[in-house]
Amino acid sequence: MTSMKQCSRCSKTKETTQFSKCKANKDGLQYHCRECNKVTNKRFRVEIDPEYQTKWYSKYTQYWIDYMARYQKADKLPIVYAIIAPDGNQYIGQTMMHLGVRRSEHIRHYKRALAGKRQRLPLLHDSFDQYGIENHQFKIVKELPNVTRKQLRAVESAYITLNKAQKISLNQLG
Repeated sequence: MTSMKQCSRCSKTKETTQFSKCKANKDGLQYHCRECNKVTNKRFRVEIDPEYQTKWYSKYTQYWIDYMARYQKADKLPIVYAIIAPDGNQYIGQTMMHLGVRRSEHIRHYKRALAGKRQRLPLLHDSFDQYGIENHQFKIVKELPNVTRKQLRAVESAYITLNKAQKISLNQLG
């Protein structure tokens, strides 16, 4: 049975999955639903202080560099992941980052490719164009503890080969 909660902004009763986490609140969820938060955050970024992020990075540059260095050194489980399109086609990748971070990188690279500032991954980006990036599922295919990068690439290649044989690959042709 799914729990329900009322948003204090729009007053709609929604499933608790529609609310972001907030440890400070009694129920562990924010008062406003994700949809209302999205509107509020966009209004802040566009109307109230569009330079906020730029100013923050300027003020806390060294903090951010140190934070990212610590994060990148943290032990992470090597994974092979899939980006699954609504039509069932898949892009296979490998990383030693958390999947959420890798997902953010894919989104950033796609946006930069649209702006002509980065090389496209033709099949994957065409799928993003056709279905929308938000309609693609990011999923861990295999976790591989205690492997080298070379071994991780070999496992990734095996999955790509398998997908190409099944004609569901969004990886580069070749």
